[in-house]
Amino acid sequence: MSEDKCLASEATGCDNPAYDKTMLPALIRYLERPTDKDKQIEFMSEWKEGVTIYFKSSMIELFESAASDMNDSIKYSPRIAHDRNLRVNL
Repeated sequence: MSEDKCLASEATGCDNPAYDKTMLPALIRYLERPTDKDKQIEFMSEWKEGVTIYFKSSMIELFESAASDMNDSIKYSPRIAHDRNLRVNL
């Protein structure tokens, strides 16, 4: 989010399905009583959860892409596997 302001805006705005359901109500409750620590904790919790859920699919895609790239860079050599098994079996 810190590198992409447009994505940060999406995650904390009405593009996020959690915004209307949990995030905005928590913000309103917090703003009604800004000195109430419980409201502050609730607000932070709801916003963290809402943003996390919004980015979850993006994070999964990034992890899968990184895993795929890593797997593509590893070359399988039957000879190396055979040598490894030979040493283990000796």
